[in-house]
Amino acid sequence: MTDTKIKNDHQYKITLEWITRFQSAVDDLDNQQEEVHPLLLKARRGSMEYRLKNLQEEVDEYERHNPNDPSVLMHKARRSSKVLPKVAG
Repeated sequence: MTDTKIKNDHQYKITLEWITRFQSAVDDLDNQQEEVHPLLLKARRGSMEYRLKNLQEEVDEYERHNPNDPSVLMHKARRSSKVLPKVAG
């Protein structure tokens, strides 16, 4: 892809919000196992994960093209602070 779909900081922030929403929806599918037919759950999960993957690719593309954007730097800092190193032993 040569041209990112996210064109500005506002779209970037909105896309990050949608990633959070889609991830939460995918996580909630596990709670619906007894309420919904398994094939329907599989279809929903596949659809949501596909869209989630596309949104993440758009974010990655925007971040590659705008590495010094304040929003990108803040998002990367938040993301790295959530990942704690594993302690050996």
